[in-house]
Amino acid sequence: MLRVRVITGLVLGPTVVAAIVFLEPWQLALLFLLIVSLGLYEWAGLSGIPTPFRVVYAFSGALVGIFFWFNPDIWFRIVIAVAAVWAAAAVAVFSFPRLSPLIRAPVVMGSLGWVVCMGAWLAVNVIRQQPDGRWMVLWLIVVIAAADTGAYFAGRRFGSKKLLPNVSPGKTWEGVWGGLVLAVLIGQIVAISSGLISLFGMFGWLTLAVFVVAVSVVGDLFESVVKRISDAKDSGNILPGHGGVLDRIDSLLAAAPLYALVTMLL
Repeated sequence: MLRVRVITGLVLGPTVVAAIVFLEPWQLALLFLLIVSLGLYEWAGLSGIPTPFRVVYAFSGALVGIFFWFNPDIWFRIVIAVAAVWAAAAVAVFSFPRLSPLIRAPVVMGSLGWVVCMGAWLAVNVIRQQPDGRWMVLWLIVVIAAADTGAYFAGRRFGSKKLLPNVSPGKTWEGVWGGLVLAVLIGQIVAISSGLISLFGMFGWLTLAVFVVAVSVVGDLFESVVKRISDAKDSGNILPGHGGVLDRIDSLLAAAPLYALVTMLL
Protein backbone atom coordinates (compact mmCIF):
# COMPACT_ATOMS: atom_id res chain seq x y z
CA MET A 1 0.00 0.00 0.00
CA LEU A 2 2.80 2.44 0.89
CA ARG A 3 4.56 1.76 -2.41
CA VAL A 4 1.39 2.42 -4.41
CA ARG A 5 0.71 5.57 -2.36
CA VAL A 6 4.21 6.90 -3.06
CA ILE A 7 4.03 6.14 -6.79
CA THR A 8 0.68 7.91 -7.07
CA GLY A 9 2.08 10.90 -5.17
CA LEU A 10 5.15 11.07 -7.43
CA VAL A 11 2.87 11.24 -10.45
CA LEU A 12 0.34 13.70 -9.04
CA GLY A 13 2.79 16.04 -7.33
CA PRO A 14 4.81 17.25 -10.33
CA THR A 15 1.66 17.36 -12.47
CA VAL A 16 -0.13 19.68 -10.05
CA VAL A 17 2.95 21.88 -9.58
CA ALA A 18 3.41 22.20 -13.34
CA ALA A 19 -0.27 23.10 -13.78
CA ILE A 20 -0.07 25.84 -11.14
CA VAL A 21 3.14 27.32 -12.52
CA PHE A 22 2.47 27.17 -16.25
CA LEU A 23 -1.31 27.39 -16.75
CA GLU A 24 -3.09 30.69 -17.18
CA PRO A 25 -5.70 31.57 -14.52
CA TRP A 26 -8.67 30.46 -16.62
CA GLN A 27 -6.93 27.21 -17.55
CA LEU A 28 -6.15 26.44 -13.90
CA ALA A 29 -9.75 27.31 -13.03
CA LEU A 30 -11.04 24.74 -15.54
CA LEU A 31 -8.63 22.06 -14.35
CA PHE A 32 -9.52 22.58 -10.71
CA LEU A 33 -13.23 22.69 -11.64
CA LEU A 34 -12.83 19.20 -13.11
CA ILE A 35 -11.10 17.96 -9.95
CA VAL A 36 -13.69 19.52 -7.66
CA SER A 37 -16.52 18.11 -9.79
CA LEU A 38 -15.07 14.62 -9.25
CA GLY A 39 -15.05 15.43 -5.55
CA LEU A 40 -18.69 16.47 -5.76
CA TYR A 41 -19.54 13.18 -7.44
CA GLU A 42 -17.95 11.35 -4.50
CA TRP A 43 -19.73 13.62 -2.02
CA ALA A 44 -23.00 12.69 -3.69
CA GLY A 45 -22.18 9.05 -2.98
CA LEU A 46 -21.45 9.82 0.66
CA SER A 47 -24.75 11.73 0.82
CA GLY A 48 -26.69 8.71 -0.36
CA ILE A 49 -27.69 10.23 -3.70
CA PRO A 50 -28.55 7.44 -6.18
CA THR A 51 -25.87 6.82 -8.82
CA PRO A 52 -27.87 8.17 -11.82
CA PHE A 53 -28.28 11.54 -10.07
CA ARG A 54 -24.69 11.95 -8.87
CA VAL A 55 -23.58 13.37 -12.22
CA VAL A 56 -26.47 15.84 -12.05
CA TYR A 57 -25.39 16.86 -8.56
CA ALA A 58 -21.76 17.35 -9.64
CA PHE A 59 -22.78 19.21 -12.80
CA SER A 60 -25.09 21.51 -10.83
CA GLY A 61 -22.21 22.31 -8.48
CA ALA A 62 -20.00 23.15 -11.46
CA LEU A 63 -22.68 25.54 -12.72
CA VAL A 64 -22.65 27.24 -9.33
CA GLY A 65 -18.89 27.68 -9.68
CA ILE A 66 -19.25 29.15 -13.17
CA PHE A 67 -21.84 31.59 -11.83
CA PHE A 68 -19.34 32.65 -9.17
CA TRP A 69 -16.63 33.11 -11.80
CA PHE A 70 -18.68 35.61 -13.80
CA ASN A 71 -19.69 37.63 -10.74
CA PRO A 72 -16.42 38.85 -9.17
CA ASP A 73 -18.25 41.53 -7.18
CA ILE A 74 -19.57 38.82 -4.83
CA TRP A 75 -16.31 36.89 -4.40
CA PHE A 76 -15.35 38.48 -1.09
CA ARG A 77 -18.76 37.85 0.48
CA ILE A 78 -18.78 34.23 -0.69
CA VAL A 79 -15.32 33.59 0.73
CA ILE A 80 -16.43 35.04 4.08
CA ALA A 81 -19.57 32.87 4.06
CA VAL A 82 -17.61 29.71 3.27
CA ALA A 83 -15.08 30.52 6.00
CA ALA A 84 -18.00 30.81 8.43
CA VAL A 85 -19.27 27.39 7.33
CA TRP A 86 -15.86 25.93 8.12
CA ALA A 87 -15.97 27.49 11.57
CA ALA A 88 -19.25 25.62 12.09
CA ALA A 89 -17.65 22.45 10.68
CA ALA A 90 -14.91 22.74 13.33
CA VAL A 91 -17.62 22.76 16.00
CA ALA A 92 -19.14 19.63 14.43
CA VAL A 93 -15.74 17.91 14.47
CA PHE A 94 -14.90 18.61 18.10
CA SER A 95 -18.41 17.88 19.33
CA PHE A 96 -18.82 14.67 17.30
CA PRO A 97 -21.21 12.85 17.27
CA ARG A 98 -23.55 15.43 18.80
CA LEU A 99 -24.36 17.20 15.51
CA SER A 100 -24.34 14.08 13.35
CA PRO A 101 -28.16 13.84 13.01
CA LEU A 102 -28.23 17.38 11.63
CA ILE A 103 -25.39 16.78 9.17
CA ARG A 104 -26.92 13.46 8.09
CA ALA A 105 -30.08 15.19 6.81
CA PRO A 106 -30.02 14.91 2.98
CA VAL A 107 -30.59 18.63 2.38
CA VAL A 108 -27.75 19.53 4.77
CA MET A 109 -25.31 16.98 3.34
CA GLY A 110 -26.13 17.98 -0.21
CA SER A 111 -25.80 21.68 0.48
CA LEU A 112 -22.55 21.22 2.39
CA GLY A 113 -20.97 19.50 -0.60
CA TRP A 114 -21.69 22.42 -2.88
CA VAL A 115 -20.56 24.97 -0.31
CA VAL A 116 -17.24 23.39 0.67
CA CYS A 117 -16.24 22.22 -2.81
CA MET A 118 -17.24 25.27 -4.82
CA GLY A 119 -16.14 27.60 -2.04
CA ALA A 120 -12.64 26.12 -2.23
CA TRP A 121 -12.69 26.30 -6.02
CA LEU A 122 -13.55 29.99 -5.89
CA ALA A 123 -10.96 30.64 -3.17
CA VAL A 124 -8.14 29.16 -5.27
CA ASN A 125 -9.21 31.33 -8.20
CA VAL A 126 -9.37 34.43 -6.00
CA ILE A 127 -5.81 33.76 -4.84
CA ARG A 128 -4.63 33.11 -8.41
CA GLN A 129 -6.03 36.46 -9.57
CA GLN A 130 -3.86 38.39 -7.09
CA PRO A 131 -0.37 39.70 -7.86
CA ASP A 132 2.04 36.79 -7.41
CA GLY A 133 -1.09 34.60 -7.34
CA ARG A 134 0.66 31.75 -9.15
CA TRP A 135 3.22 31.44 -6.37
CA MET A 136 0.66 32.01 -3.62
CA VAL A 137 -1.41 29.06 -4.88
CA LEU A 138 1.75 26.97 -5.19
CA TRP A 139 2.71 27.86 -1.60
CA LEU A 140 -0.72 26.76 -0.35
CA ILE A 141 -0.69 23.45 -2.21
CA VAL A 142 2.88 22.63 -1.22
CA VAL A 143 2.30 23.46 2.46
CA ILE A 144 -0.80 21.25 2.60
CA ALA A 145 0.99 18.42 0.80
CA ALA A 146 3.97 18.72 3.17
CA ALA A 147 1.65 18.67 6.19
CA ASP A 148 -0.10 15.56 4.87
CA THR A 149 3.20 13.81 4.10
CA GLY A 150 4.81 14.73 7.41
CA ALA A 151 1.73 13.66 9.34
CA TYR A 152 1.56 10.32 7.54
CA PHE A 153 5.16 9.31 8.18
CA ALA A 154 5.49 10.85 11.66
CA GLY A 155 2.24 9.18 12.66
CA ARG A 156 3.41 5.79 11.36
CA ARG A 157 6.78 6.07 13.11
CA PHE A 158 5.99 7.86 16.36
CA GLY A 159 2.20 7.95 16.67
CA SER A 160 0.79 6.97 20.05
CA LYS A 161 -1.40 9.79 21.37
CA LYS A 162 -4.70 9.78 19.51
CA LEU A 163 -5.96 13.12 18.20
CA LEU A 164 -9.71 12.47 18.07
CA PRO A 165 -10.17 8.69 18.20
CA ASN A 166 -13.95 8.87 17.94
CA VAL A 167 -13.60 10.76 14.65
CA SER A 168 -10.45 9.30 13.08
CA PRO A 169 -8.71 6.55 15.08
CA GLY A 170 -5.61 6.62 12.89
CA LYS A 171 -4.68 10.27 13.45
CA THR A 172 -2.26 11.13 16.24
CA TRP A 173 -0.81 14.23 17.85
CA GLU A 174 2.65 13.09 16.77
CA GLY A 175 1.40 13.06 13.19
CA VAL A 176 0.03 16.58 13.54
CA TRP A 177 3.33 17.90 14.91
CA GLY A 178 5.34 16.07 12.26
CA GLY A 179 3.16 17.53 9.54
CA LEU A 180 3.41 21.01 11.03
CA VAL A 181 7.21 20.95 11.20
CA LEU A 182 7.60 19.79 7.60
CA ALA A 183 4.96 22.23 6.35
CA VAL A 184 6.62 25.21 8.04
CA LEU A 185 10.04 24.27 6.65
CA ILE A 186 8.80 23.68 3.10
CA GLY A 187 6.60 26.77 3.27
CA GLN A 188 9.57 28.97 4.16
CA ILE A 189 11.62 27.48 1.32
CA VAL A 190 8.86 28.16 -1.21
CA ALA A 191 8.24 31.69 0.10
CA ILE A 192 11.93 32.57 -0.13
CA SER A 193 12.66 30.91 -3.48
CA SER A 194 9.56 32.39 -5.15
CA GLY A 195 10.08 35.91 -3.82
CA LEU A 196 6.89 35.82 -1.75
CA ILE A 197 8.83 36.40 1.46
CA SER A 198 8.63 40.18 0.95
CA LEU A 199 4.83 40.12 1.21
CA PHE A 200 4.49 39.06 4.86
CA GLY A 201 8.07 38.55 6.00
CA MET A 202 9.55 35.33 7.35
CA PHE A 203 7.56 35.42 10.60
CA GLY A 204 4.37 36.25 8.73
CA TRP A 205 4.71 33.24 6.41
CA LEU A 206 5.61 31.02 9.36
CA THR A 207 2.47 32.13 11.19
CA LEU A 208 0.37 31.66 8.06
CA ALA A 209 1.76 28.14 7.60
CA VAL A 210 0.77 27.22 11.16
CA PHE A 211 -2.70 28.65 10.51
CA VAL A 212 -3.10 26.78 7.22
CA VAL A 213 -1.98 23.48 8.75
CA ALA A 214 -4.38 23.86 11.69
CA VAL A 215 -7.29 24.56 9.35
CA SER A 216 -6.28 21.74 7.01
CA VAL A 217 -6.45 19.31 9.94
CA VAL A 218 -10.02 20.44 10.55
CA GLY A 219 -10.82 19.79 6.88
CA ASP A 220 -9.34 16.32 7.09
CA LEU A 221 -11.24 15.55 10.28
CA PHE A 222 -14.52 16.91 8.93
CA GLU A 223 -14.31 14.58 5.96
CA SER A 224 -13.76 11.78 8.48
CA VAL A 225 -16.95 12.89 10.23
CA VAL A 226 -18.84 12.77 6.94
CA LYS A 227 -17.45 9.32 6.13
CA ARG A 228 -18.39 8.05 9.59
CA ILE A 229 -21.90 9.38 9.16
CA SER A 230 -22.04 7.68 5.76
CA ASP A 231 -20.34 4.50 7.05
CA ALA A 232 -17.63 4.72 4.37
CA LYS A 233 -13.89 4.06 4.65
CA ASP A 234 -12.87 6.19 1.67
CA SER A 235 -14.73 8.69 -0.48
CA GLY A 236 -13.78 6.69 -3.57
CA ASN A 237 -11.02 4.61 -5.17
CA ILE A 238 -9.93 6.66 -8.17
CA LEU A 239 -6.44 7.32 -6.76
CA PRO A 240 -4.46 4.13 -6.02
CA GLY A 241 -3.19 4.10 -2.46
CA HIS A 242 -4.96 7.36 -1.62
CA GLY A 243 -8.66 6.58 -1.96
CA GLY A 244 -10.89 9.12 -3.64
CA VAL A 245 -10.44 12.70 -4.80
CA LEU A 246 -12.08 14.03 -1.64
CA ASP A 247 -9.57 12.08 0.43
CA ARG A 248 -6.81 14.09 -1.23
CA ILE A 249 -8.39 17.56 -1.34
CA ASP A 250 -10.23 17.57 2.00
CA SER A 251 -7.50 19.67 3.65
CA LEU A 252 -7.49 22.10 0.71
CA LEU A 253 -11.27 22.49 0.87
CA ALA A 254 -10.95 23.94 4.37
CA ALA A 255 -7.66 25.82 4.03
CA ALA A 256 -8.22 27.57 0.69
CA PRO A 257 -11.15 29.85 1.72
CA LEU A 258 -9.48 30.94 4.96
CA TYR A 259 -6.11 31.44 3.26
CA ALA A 260 -7.83 33.49 0.55
CA LEU A 261 -9.60 35.57 3.17
CA VAL A 262 -6.33 36.32 4.96
CA THR A 263 -4.58 37.32 1.75
CA MET A 264 -7.51 39.54 0.71
CA LEU A 265 -7.55 41.36 4.05
CA LEU A 266 -3.81 41.92 4.42
